[in-house]
Amino acid sequence: MKVLQHENLVRLYDVRENAIYKRKDETTYNCFAIILEYVGGGELFDFIAETGKFSEKVTRTYFHQMMNGLHYMHSKGYAHRDIKPENILLGRDFVLKLADFGFSCLLKGKDGTGILHTKLGTEGYMAPEVPSKNYDGAKADIFAAGVILFIMYAGNPPFEKAVPNDPYYKLIKEKNYATFWKAHSRRRPVNYFSDAFKDIFVRMVAYIPT
Repeated sequence: MKVLQHENLVRLYDVRENAIYKRKDETTYNCFAIILEYVGGGELFDFIAETGKFSEKVTRTYFHQMMNGLHYMHSKGYAHRDIKPENILLGRDFVLKLADFGFSCLLKGKDGTGILHTKLGTEGYMAPEVPSKNYDGAKADIFAAGVILFIMYAGNPPFEKAVPNDPYYKLIKEKNYATFWKAHSRRRPVNYFSDAFKDIFVRMVAYIPT
């Protein structure tokens, strides 16, 4: 976090290895303190839960900010590995901030090959190749961002898990896109999902990343 400074990432201001914490009874003990940017707008997850799906304009705005933050991280050589609505905060003027870098790591991996070997993340946003412990960190982040894009605009997840036996993700895996979109278009206005939305989404959550 010391090298990541971007308007769409929660900023680290300081790390104090010998901070002093004072209890209510006035006793103290030494601790490790991390000082982060204050982001008081709450989680993206809470906004979706309270207000429902976003308009196309709002979805596009936050998707753009999310991808700006991810692109910056990747350009600096880092993967996030736990992109989900709970780890996306809204700051001043409702600017999106990626947060919680506890699972972040170098894109090149420990062995320098660019392949990561640790199963980390949250299942509903986890790319299908992650459980094999043989994956590209940037592509796994893109997959999770695709799921969030869908949730913002549709108000519900596109599938439960990205596994072959999930009834919705199975359609993505088999490239049966017509059936997938027909299933998600029930009780929605005609042509609710534009061709551009469909195209970018299926590319981001592809079974075999490219």
